[in-house]
Amino acid sequence: MLACVLVALLFCTPSQAGPPKKVIFTVLGDWGIPNLPYTAVMAKVSDAQKSQFTVAVGDNFYKGVSVGGTQHGVESVSDPKWQSIFEKQFTQPFFKKNWYVIAGNHDYDGNEMAQVQYTKVSPGRRWKFPSLYYTFKKYMAQKVSVQFFMIDSQPLYLPATALKAYGRTKDFAQLKWIERQLKQSTATWKIMFAHHPIYTSKGKREWLIDNLVPLLHKYKVALFVSGHMHTFQHMKTPKLDYITVGSTGIQQSVPIKNVGGVRHVFSYPTQAQDQSPQCANDVCRGFAIVTVQGRGSLTLKFYNTQGKLIYTTNPIKNPNI
Repeated sequence: MLACVLVALLFCTPSQAGPPKKVIFTVLGDWGIPNLPYTAVMAKVSDAQKSQFTVAVGDNFYKGVSVGGTQHGVESVSDPKWQSIFEKQFTQPFFKKNWYVIAGNHDYDGNEMAQVQYTKVSPGRRWKFPSLYYTFKKYMAQKVSVQFFMIDSQPLYLPATALKAYGRTKDFAQLKWIERQLKQSTATWKIMFAHHPIYTSKGKREWLIDNLVPLLHKYKVALFVSGHMHTFQHMKTPKLDYITVGSTGIQQSVPIKNVGGVRHVFSYPTQAQDQSPQCANDVCRGFAIVTVQGRGSLTLKFYNTQGKLIYTTNPIKNPNI
């Protein structure tokens, strides 16, 4: 198993001009297709919202003749998909800022380690994926910090039988690493990112509920952000908000059903929207921007392909306060 790292100097050094008053970042999920028609829109909105970097929550490369190759993911650091999906597609000045990346299930269909290795060879070094799971911090004024826990959910989400196809088993070592990093953290805010969701309007993943959720509660994680489901969703339990941003590249409707102990706050698109002409005009895909302000307030906004604001969370409180 790849040794996992706490990235300090590379990711965490405050600017010489002094730390900002807010930490603001853009979230893309399930985005890895060529010819995205709205990268300029994403960049424009991100600039307008003063976003400082991008977090990509997996399924970074899908298959297809137009992107080279017949399988999902990439085969190596020289795979042509690096150019068609990433380097030549996200060319706006905003997207030249850092990307913090994790792998999705389709990245595992290729060589997931090639995406880690690309961190060292990528032009401009904007691709930040130092390990399959890692953590980094960002700072703001008044000694307020945000710690990002970027986990590898594939060997946690899939059952043991399915993991055999990837030559993997349940990653209990990662689970111990997660608890150790959460326990040692002195950050004001803790946010966790994974490709796979724990709760969605389609159901829940019991193994993660039994093994990961108690750690999120115990160590007061403020927000859990995932992708995988090709929608935007906001689910809420009494102790934690769960956000799914999985429709940046591919959109689909998900039937909404009740999940025990979980409040379904918002989904986009709904099944009704998917069947309407509205989604045919390609306005049901989108991306999110998260703003962390001071010690006590976090908000997330979801935008569609036209840059229209579709949803804003109520301020999410910091459980550490």
